[in-house]
Amino acid sequence: MRRFRKVSEWLLTLAALFILAVVVVWLEKRNPVHLNGYARVVDGDSLIINGERLRLQGIDAPEFDQSCIVSGKATPCGQHARNALRKLVGRGQVACTAHSVDRHDRWLATCTAGDMNINQTLVEQGWAVDYGGYAKSEAKARQRKLGLWQGTFQRPRDWRALRKGSLFDAEEEASLVQTIWWRIRSFKFN
Repeated sequence: MRRFRKVSEWLLTLAALFILAVVVVWLEKRNPVHLNGYARVVDGDSLIINGERLRLQGIDAPEFDQSCIVSGKATPCGQHARNALRKLVGRGQVACTAHSVDRHDRWLATCTAGDMNINQTLVEQGWAVDYGGYAKSEAKARQRKLGLWQGTFQRPRDWRALRKGSLFDAEEEASLVQTIWWRIRSFKFN
């Protein structure tokens, strides 16, 4: 009888934790985090706003030290991608909406500068590739031979995997514990 009670208490605790996790995920999807302010550009798809690190969701830009081949010559496409993001961000306010964090504790966000969707524009200009949601924009850039599409390049994910020996996605969502921690950190008492 005593053993049954311990097992049932243990199962009840697990069920309560599972329900709590489901509620947190549900609330996360319903209540996006809004980050607004002046952005500091880290690389072609990463920003810092008010001390919070963000990765532009749905796109993948070359790493800062990644090169591409244009007209038979190596060109610093990672630096070009970062510069393109700097031009889009400018010196104005950036508004970002995030629903989750990646495994590097960065918010996965869609950002705008005025009415311009920064994520989409980077792909349209050819300085980032589609990573879920911008396939039409990538096709247009490829057709027009813009940005990366002027020459040949390795997709950023493949370049990272070969360089670091890792097959993890840059945009892989964080664990539930990481997500809860970021939600607690971002909570503001009014």
